[in-house]
Amino acid sequence: MEALQLRGPETLGLWELSDTKWRDLLAFCDLAHLTLPLVRTSQEDAPAWVLSRAKRNLADNRVRVARIEAAYTEIARAFEHAGVEHLVIKGFAQYPEFAEALEYRMQSDIDLYCPEEFIVAAQAALRSLGYRADRTLDKFSRRPFARDDQEVGVALAWKSL
Repeated sequence: MEALQLRGPETLGLWELSDTKWRDLLAFCDLAHLTLPLVRTSQEDAPAWVLSRAKRNLADNRVRVARIEAAYTEIARAFEHAGVEHLVIKGFAQYPEFAEALEYRMQSDIDLYCPEEFIVAAQAALRSLGYRADRTLDKFSRRPFARDDQEVGVALAWKSL
């Protein structure tokens, strides 16, 4: 955990990890979306096989970032056309202040906030692009939308965050 500190990460202890411990650490980091930041701070202290795996993860994430950028561009245009005000929250909205490079930050969906008076128009705009709502979360103030031809989902929030 010391290697994941935001200020002054301590990575020397990573040298002592066995391959089994590295696998356990990577499994935890994968679940917590911390694998890329871990490897970024510990490139000098990680075994070659970990760096090789991270290189593949990084290449995959670069593709994901490009997909997210394309999806958001399409959504922003549709929202603009429909007169929908919105904010991007979390994810790439943290760049560059809290994420030095987007390629090292795992993002699986696009989180958007719309004032409540725009939510119906926002949902209609998403539907016009082929997104469909997951009705299982209707009771919450956040609804995910998905599109069959895309792995990038959209989480639409409309209540105070």
